[in-house]
Amino acid sequence: MVETGEGSCLFLRRRYPLGHRQGRIGLGLAAAASSLPLAAGPGFTPGAAIYLDTETTGLAGGTGTYAFLIGVGRFTGEAFEVEQFFMRDFHEEPALLEMLARRLPEASGLVTYNGRGFDLPLLETRFLLARRPWPGQALPHLDLLPLARRFWRGLVQDFRLGSLEAALLGHERHDDVPGAMIPQLYFRYLREQDLSVLEGVFEHNAQDLLSLAVLMGRLATLVGQGNVEHPEEWVGLGRFWEGRDWDRSAACYREALARSLSPNQALEVRQRLGRLLRRLGRWEEAREVWSAWAAQEIASLEPMEELAKYLEHRARDLEAARQIVVRALALAESNDGSTLPSLRHRLHRLECRLAGHRWY
Repeated sequence: MVETGEGSCLFLRRRYPLGHRQGRIGLGLAAAASSLPLAAGPGFTPGAAIYLDTETTGLAGGTGTYAFLIGVGRFTGEAFEVEQFFMRDFHEEPALLEMLARRLPEASGLVTYNGRGFDLPLLETRFLLARRPWPGQALPHLDLLPLARRFWRGLVQDFRLGSLEAALLGHERHDDVPGAMIPQLYFRYLREQDLSVLEGVFEHNAQDLLSLAVLMGRLATLVGQGNVEHPEEWVGLGRFWEGRDWDRSAACYREALARSLSPNQALEVRQRLGRLLRRLGRWEEAREVWSAWAAQEIASLEPMEELAKYLEHRARDLEAARQIVVRALALAESNDGSTLPSLRHRLHRLECRLAGHRWY
């Protein structure tokens, strides 16, 4: 038990050496990542960040939901330290919040998993109801859930942290407490005052923090060093660099197409790559991508239209452009027909130009 000046609460600390492995990946990977080119904010470094996870009295949020257990993890020298603050009853919440508030000024930023949608709004609400400013407001925040969706969309069926652990880290939890059961276990504890009821909840929280740190390390090597283990990660890298470096993004998409992708993934990559090459003015490369895309079994009007534009306006091959438009019209007629007027207009223009007539 610790006394905070705001009351007392239960405090636990565990230390994991950097050699500790979460599945096949060690904690040292995240500690060694001095920088990460992600939109977390200036000064953010994984090794100096606080990894944060809460266990709550409900999963819907709102003013009636409390964070009864707050876990923070941070690298300290040769270890990853997990600290957990627990309120034995609701009157101990001020002490719980005080313990967290003391840790945040030391951090270069916050790392969470779905923290933007749940943990941080909940904590901000609890601080507001306690008439205290939320001390994490100015800290850079990196939520790993959107990044997981970007990089590993084709590897997992869902984006629960446990699914990522199994797919990426080779880590299987045994006897883990399901997240949906945690609120009812806390209310059982309140009734029985038997802390052993929550033993699995404390372990679940600590495991989440360890996985957060290891996934951060995996992301750091993927983005910072291009250390790709799965073909789908080339697609994720392409998406990541698309808003930052078009040439680098295009190179990642080409690497993805050189590997085994599902038909739907290959379709997405060709679509993204074709649009990128068009923006870059690399027309011949774009034509090759559109041609390969148009030849896929999953028929699409977009590459046909792009090819027709290229052939008419850049290659000046009007007959080839006309043939492409005829194919596109046949495909549009078999679909919903919504693009028929524009395609017919294009075909009319091409036929007029081929005949040497003016077109309208």
